[in-house]
Amino acid sequence: MPAAQRRGGGVRGRRRRRGRPRRIRRGRLGQRGRGRRGRAGRPRDVGGAGRTARAADRDAAEPGGRPGGVHGGLRLHAPGSRQERALDLKMPARRSHRYSRRTKGISMTPKYMTEEGMNDGIARLLVAPRDLALSGATVVYLSPARGEASAAHRALFAKYRKELKKVLDEAIEWWAYRNESLEEELGSAKQARVANWAEFPAGPVSDPNTVAVIRKYWLACAELNAKEAPPVGPESFLLQWVVDEGDMATAELLSAMPYWPVGLDGAGRWT
Repeated sequence: MPAAQRRGGGVRGRRRRRGRPRRIRRGRLGQRGRGRRGRAGRPRDVGGAGRTARAADRDAAEPGGRPGGVHGGLRLHAPGSRQERALDLKMPARRSHRYSRRTKGISMTPKYMTEEGMNDGIARLLVAPRDLALSGATVVYLSPARGEASAAHRALFAKYRKELKKVLDEAIEWWAYRNESLEEELGSAKQARVANWAEFPAGPVSDPNTVAVIRKYWLACAELNAKEAPPVGPESFLLQWVVDEGDMATAELLSAMPYWPVGLDGAGRWT
């Protein structure tokens, strides 16, 4: 017979040390909880600014404290790392609400995503090829600006911009048509946008013709690098030069891509 029953008392449940019964705390709405809860039974805030304990634990595990930017579920480099410092040399200064280019006098509010999401997408794509360096990929770590590149590279870029504009105009129309159709079906503009992005996470550049143009000029730039010096990283050719021109509307569309539409063959050549 259990000791509690031998003493004459009923079994009230598990007991902790010194014979004290376990206490179960409840939130303000009556839910059972593992810890203290704030208003409306929400998880306790840790560290202020709406950060929960789980978020604080996750950030503490990152080198250098809080993690780098996250876009599309992909974590960037931690602040202060070598990779992040390298990006600071290439990316324009970030602002809290609007993306501004002082040299061009351009101020732009992203249309399809948040400013943070756009900036993180650009940064992620500009360093993505480095992940394949150990697999034999030819990576250009310091690409020249457009004005310092060869005449052949500049001429190729002009062709790319002309062809890219054509396919992006068509992709934007296709995207808008999908939004309208989904809104009629779902009865909500917000639900339509969510459903559209859920099916095509890259946004308007999910259009196959746009993907084909991006891949075409990536390979053309890589091929030209074998003939003309200095070499230009295809990622800089396709995106950084667009940012340098101040065309953030196009850069925003490209930043939604989760990865570049290219691969490597057995010899380490882009394909």
